Amino acid sequence: RLYDAFVGYSTKEEEFVQQIIVPQLEIEEPGLKLCLQHRDLPNTSSIADTFPGVSQLCAKHVLIVSRSYLETEWIQIKFALQELHKKIKFRPIIVMLEELSSLDLAAAPEFNLLLKTAIVLNYWEESSFWNKLRYYLPDSSKLKHRRYKKAYRRNVTLGGQNISNPCASTMG
Repeated sequence: RLYDAFVGYSTKEEEFVQQIIVPQLEIEEPGLKLCLQHRDLPNTSSIADTFPGVSQLCAKHVLIVSRSYLETEWIQIKFALQELHKKIKFRPIIVMLEELSSLDLAAAPEFNLLLKTAIVLNYWEESSFWNKLRYYLPDSSKLKHRRYKKAYRRNVTLGGQNISNPCASTMG
């Protein structure tokens, strides 16, 4: 897959994602390759239109959830998620930024259903939050090795001719 994880979030959480999530998961070794909703996706289209295609490029899906997310992003993405859930077993990692009331959840019944099948991590109360999140995300050290091998295989084909051992001398 092109990305280790897709990270969906509300624009109100942009600062949290850029200052907390990105340094912890993308910059700190071993770093993951993240597809951030408001950084890497085109601004011209809605998440409902782009999510089905993007979801196939990402090994995991992380949703950073707050009241703002439910009010803005969830309304757009819920139908795409329902269609995706029909095709594949979709089990996102939901990072709860704040505790949601029963009234908040009642306003988003589809989200409430998703909570029953998703991996849910509470950012505000878990002392081992980062360890748990990394546990559910792909092992980036193994992924980097696989990416290197794929890049290596592509690079050993020169001019349509496959070179089985690029280190061997071609002189006779």
